Amino acid sequence: MYNTLLGVDVPVNLLARLDEMARAQQVTRSELVRGALAKFAGVEIAPNEHGRANRDNKEDAALAIIRANPEKSLSQLLDLFKEAGIKRGHNWISVKRREMCRG
Repeated sequence: MYNTLLGVDVPVNLLARLDEMARAQQVTRSELVRGALAKFAGVEIAPNEHGRANRDNKEDAALAIIRANPEKSLSQLLDLFKEAGIKRGHNWISVKRREMCRG
């Protein structure tokens, strides 16, 4: 179980450097900072069993809804997600829809 610990103001140049480092490691800024704090404290962070992008383990169901409703708008898809108990946003749906069109 995790709790939010820090809400700190940092200089813009530090934030930019953290973003750059996170992109290079292909992690979020939060994951980067969490890892650094864990090393500092000598604590090992257990891996997330479902992965960061699929924490609720409902990605397959969400993708199935998108595939089954190609004509629906983003708002209509969001409504279908809510009915199915799946929490995703407009941006997530848009990105996944674009990925499906390419693939």
